[in-house]
Amino acid sequence: MTSRERIIRALNLEEVDKIPWIELGFHGKIVSEIIGEEVILNSGFHFLGEPEEYEKYIKQMIKLTKKIGLDALHLKCWAPTWTFIETSSSRDSIAFGTAGKIKNEKEFKNLEPEFIKNCEVSRSRILQCAEVFDRVMKNEEIARGYDIGGVFTESWESMGFENFCISMEENPELVKKVISLFGNFYNGIIEEVISKFKVDFVYSADDLAFKTSPFISLEKLREFIFPYFKETKKIIGDIPWILHCDGNILPIIEDLIEIGIKGFHPMEPQAINIFEVKKKYGDRICVIGNLDVDLIERGDKEAARKEIKKLVENLGYKGYIFSSGNSITEGAKLENILAIAEILNKKG
Repeated sequence: MTSRERIIRALNLEEVDKIPWIELGFHGKIVSEIIGEEVILNSGFHFLGEPEEYEKYIKQMIKLTKKIGLDALHLKCWAPTWTFIETSSSRDSIAFGTAGKIKNEKEFKNLEPEFIKNCEVSRSRILQCAEVFDRVMKNEEIARGYDIGGVFTESWESMGFENFCISMEENPELVKKVISLFGNFYNGIIEEVISKFKVDFVYSADDLAFKTSPFISLEKLREFIFPYFKETKKIIGDIPWILHCDGNILPIIEDLIEIGIKGFHPMEPQAINIFEVKKKYGDRICVIGNLDVDLIERGDKEAARKEIKKLVENLGYKGYIFSSGNSITEGAKLENILAIAEILNKKG
């Protein structure tokens, strides 16, 4: 069974020969340690640069998959959210959002033309890199996906969370205008990608919850966010859809399943009991997760091995994909990554 077959079968709740492995992101520092080459350092999310630079990167990621048995790679198709967000840089020159710029209708109108212009730049870059991704992956047996960002997350980041929440009540039309910019971009780009390239799965990253409960009520999600999710499902059809969402999504999981989301990542260990979710929903969804990131970074090898085996032995070979509890970060211990590879690559 190839990696591609393994991922698709797992997402379709069919039995696999060994448990597949997927990650939202893999920090360049860790990739460098594994493949023995210098890799561009990044936040852990799959890099998207100039097409020539991206080709070098994706070839290095393919080497990673072959070294450790990772079963899937995906290309980031994110909107130019930075148009609406004040940013600062970390020591790795990575921009992090600090505050949303949209406080009212006037600021939205001032920034909207710039966002639309930047969307076209982003669209062009994404399609150029998608061509590279498709060509380089053509003869590989690795599952290939496309990662659209988060309509909810990027909308509230653009406005600031408190302002976003207040505006849902006091100025809902402004909120809907902001959301529509992201929803239309993501649904437009994934429709174009599907029409031109081979797509094994769609991955969307949209944090909807605290560790205890969703950020906003189910009623508000149904009014403001889920209409765009439903449109995404219409566009992607039978292509499996994975949602990355930290926190406790159990109060809204029935709606998400009904919309058509098939894979749920990462089942954050501090928020959700993945074993209970598998027991209750395992005939309807594929659970993806959830080795604690803190254990990967700080735990010793034996502690990591124990937890990996617990996940494998209790979640099984049907409707389960292994992953960290978020992504492989800069602080991950190499010995723990190699322990994952060793255990997962044992078939049967």
